[in-house]
Amino acid sequence: MGGLLGTTSRSESENNYFGKFTNHHCSLVEFVAQYNSAIGEQRHRQSKLNAENGGSCRETKTPLSIEKHGARVYTVNIFYEFQQEVWDASFNCHITDKNNVGDTWTYQVEETGGRMFEVTEIPSTKQVECACKKFNPVGILCKHVLQVMKTKGYEKIPQQYIVPRWTRDACAQPIYDVPWAKRTKIPKAK
Repeated sequence: MGGLLGTTSRSESENNYFGKFTNHHCSLVEFVAQYNSAIGEQRHRQSKLNAENGGSCRETKTPLSIEKHGARVYTVNIFYEFQQEVWDASFNCHITDKNNVGDTWTYQVEETGGRMFEVTEIPSTKQVECACKKFNPVGILCKHVLQVMKTKGYEKIPQQYIVPRWTRDACAQPIYDVPWAKRTKIPKAK
């Protein structure tokens, strides 16, 4: 949820979570023990989610290759959100107009109900952007972009639109390069 929450909401969420394990009457030793319990519970939940993601085969609703690619790449919950966008693109959107200026294509995508959205595509770089801007805060392609990708025959989600935090292996990578460690200078003992 880190990408969906603002700083204040994230802080409140963490305070609420750790508040279940500690109180203001705890000694330092009790606090550390309770904090370790909280971290242990979070690690257990993460391991459980990893097991669910690793062993499950998601069922697709459409025959589109891009949906199958999303099933292989995304976590279960994010895939279901992506799948809904693919479904809406397939059955609730259609392209009403397209224009080409140089290397840039512009599409007018109409939703059921009449709302119109402009989608811009640069095929050479597989850069696609929608006026709804859903990808920016959420990190999942919108139905308007997916409608254009479906029409253009995209087989996979372009790499620049796969947000690492939503992938199955987001937590599988060890962190070797810690940015704050480079900035911190530890004085040498004399």
